[in-house]
Amino acid sequence: MFRGYEEDELMENELIERRRKEKEELKEELKSYKELEKQGEKSYWLYCNIGGCLSRLEEMEEAVEYLLKAEAQNEYDENGWLSTQLAFNYKALKKYKLAIYYLKKSQKYGRDDYLIISEIGWNYSQLGNFQKAIEKYMLSIELGRDDYWIYSEMGLVYEKMGDYKKALNYYYGAKYHLNEDIWVNSHIAWCLERLGEIDRAFKSLLFVEEQGRDDVWLYSQIAWCYSKKFQHDKAIKSLDKAKEKGREDFWILCEYSWNYSMLKEYDKAIEFMEKAKKINSNDEWLLKQMKIVEKKIKENNNDEKSMEKE
Repeated sequence: MFRGYEEDELMENELIERRRKEKEELKEELKSYKELEKQGEKSYWLYCNIGGCLSRLEEMEEAVEYLLKAEAQNEYDENGWLSTQLAFNYKALKKYKLAIYYLKKSQKYGRDDYLIISEIGWNYSQLGNFQKAIEKYMLSIELGRDDYWIYSEMGLVYEKMGDYKKALNYYYGAKYHLNEDIWVNSHIAWCLERLGEIDRAFKSLLFVEEQGRDDVWLYSQIAWCYSKKFQHDKAIKSLDKAKEKGREDFWILCEYSWNYSMLKEYDKAIEFMEKAKKINSNDEWLLKQMKIVEKKIKENNNDEKSMEKE
């Protein structure tokens, strides 16, 4: 049987309550550790526990302070726990070089598994070192990682590098694990469009819409595909949806003008071009299109005058 809305809501409320209780318990645990610190204890064990609690409470800056105090004790880092904790906190703080340093350090203490290697790769990707990221991701796959995360991350790195064919291969690998995932299907649509596979991109976008995506990006992409398919009426309707979601920039104004001009509704086209020109008066494409549309309007006006004389 399928769960009903009320059952889903009940489960969500239970999860929220469980997390609240866990947070309160963590705060109490932290309080007891801090009390030991006030009494003068300065042990490796204590600093690790304080740092661990703070990390789980998402107080990363303070967590790092205590974890570094633990590191200063020069105790053996069993199974790389301390190094891993420092790495994940630095990652959360967007200090990716330090995260990589401690992840590599954790490897020396035995945490040389595909999860750690994947994390090293992810941090390299955040630094823009895509080749290093790919090397680590590939090693992770060779060591047995075979899940949604690794394939979606590989796809994203190749997408950022502009290699949309390879990106697609890995996105489809991610889709195999989570077929209806909105994120990966959106990226599949994007890569297909970049490769000129408009019909396939369009199908992916409609699939994403069916799964519940309802935002500016989606309707902008659908409008773009409709325009490429010469379905300009439908493109305008999708642009309207993107506009309703808050898009009011140079791109959408140009798209309106293009689709209206293709429908030979030149008065509406020039109206949107004038608005776009207020945002960017030097865009070559816009200025060229304005001349074409203005010429068409003038020709239409002359034709109307000729007809009146007849």
